[in-house]
Amino acid sequence: MKKIIKYTVLNTLDLLNLSNFIFKNSITDKNLIFMFHDVSNNPKEFFTDNNLNHSTLNFEKQLNFINSNFKIINPNSLNSYDGSDPTAIISFDDGANSFYTNASKILLDHNIPSIHFLNYSQINGKVFLPGLIGYIMKYEKKIAELISITNIQNLDLNVLNKISKKELIKLIRDSREYYGSFMNNNQINELDNKNIFFWGNHLFRHLNTVNLKDYELIGEFKKNDFFLKKLKSYNSYFSYPFGQKNQSYNPRTNEIIKNLDTNAIFTANPISFNSRNQDIFHRVGLHNKIDTNKLFIQHLVECKLRSLIRHLFQ
Repeated sequence: MKKIIKYTVLNTLDLLNLSNFIFKNSITDKNLIFMFHDVSNNPKEFFTDNNLNHSTLNFEKQLNFINSNFKIINPNSLNSYDGSDPTAIISFDDGANSFYTNASKILLDHNIPSIHFLNYSQINGKVFLPGLIGYIMKYEKKIAELISITNIQNLDLNVLNKISKKELIKLIRDSREYYGSFMNNNQINELDNKNIFFWGNHLFRHLNTVNLKDYELIGEFKKNDFFLKKLKSYNSYFSYPFGQKNQSYNPRTNEIIKNLDTNAIFTANPISFNSRNQDIFHRVGLHNKIDTNKLFIQHLVECKLRSLIRHLFQ
């Protein structure tokens, strides 16, 4: 029913020729931060199951649309650019290997800067926890029931102790085919020597900050920060894993992260379009089904309408 209502509203706006009007007026003097994860023509199941994949062709199409309607800026210019043009920043999360093999080459071809928020746990070869849980939920339903997990965001690490060590080792091994590989230190260092790739903190492990105690959150941040500080293009920006308001961040976590000398905090939901000079920035997630300019505009208009509805009913 929600999908029917959404498409009815968006199509009505198109018929009245209002979508373009709303789009142009809603981005004036705004900085939109676009969020990507995986760019691959042969995506792993984890990314398709969670609508996080882009084909190389569609990624380039979306970049072209952004480049035509926004001034794409260096992430370090987040608060310093004061021009009248709407601006955009390209961001990635998690460190999938497809960033090195595919996305980085396209970004280099177009000379478009980006920031990538990394978890160094999987960069160092450890298990990617959302991928492990996604695999268990999809293929090992009895174990999912045993550990009472129904959502990849709600993992309590202690529940993994209910699984035998032998079985957990097997699950970790089997899940790697489900979620794929991540960049390694050599690849990141190679990209770090270019001038358009920047890096941010995404916690050491991809954990929901709301579920962490204060000292655990600080520890995950600092452990990741230790590795990131070795990169010359690390700028002390932080992106919340999962990034959904109240579900995966809240005022408590914001206060802790701000006190860790971060220059900016990023979420993964477009609850408002970003104005200049703020310290928490909301991002617009994109996906592979947005494959025309019309659908791109509709997606941004939908984000804007959701934002207005939230403000009206808060």
